[in-house]
Amino acid sequence: MAQRLYTRLTPTRRLLGGFASLWLGPDHLLQVHSTGYTESYSRIHLREIKGIFVTGSERRQNIGLVWALIGLVVLFIVMLSSKSVLASVITAAILIVPLIWNHLLGLGCRFYIVTGVQTAPIEAVARWPRARKLLARIQPVIEAAQADLGPVAPPPPVEPAATPPLPLSEPAVD
Repeated sequence: MAQRLYTRLTPTRRLLGGFASLWLGPDHLLQVHSTGYTESYSRIHLREIKGIFVTGSERRQNIGLVWALIGLVVLFIVMLSSKSVLASVITAAILIVPLIWNHLLGLGCRFYIVTGVQTAPIEAVARWPRARKLLARIQPVIEAAQADLGPVAPPPPVEPAATPPLPLSEPAVD
């Protein structure tokens, strides 16, 4: 049996019009974008990674707002069509499940990897808990790949240029 070359780092995430996932290769990260008909690949070499940053997003609030609006509309329709309180309570209980699920998934985020030539958004990561797991997983791998690069020396200090003294001018007399 052949040895697996890639290890999946994230589950496949649905995007608007496609899917995204992140894989770990022997010396690089591979980001896969799929539309169902085409696939595109983006390779980020571990030795070239200069930094990783994660910023917050309003993903959880926006999705929660959409689910709340959908729930209110459906609940309003059920209350108008059925005078039964039990039907309204059951509908409300069913509609609150996506709100709770969205809340349990955690805060939204945007994940970026910086190299010398690009800042690559990693679209397979959209929530803070998954971002923390991914960072914990790839940080030792990146450090091991960059171990033989050695420390980066800071640039030498720049001496300020000597400026000639300004000529003293006499104030204008009116």
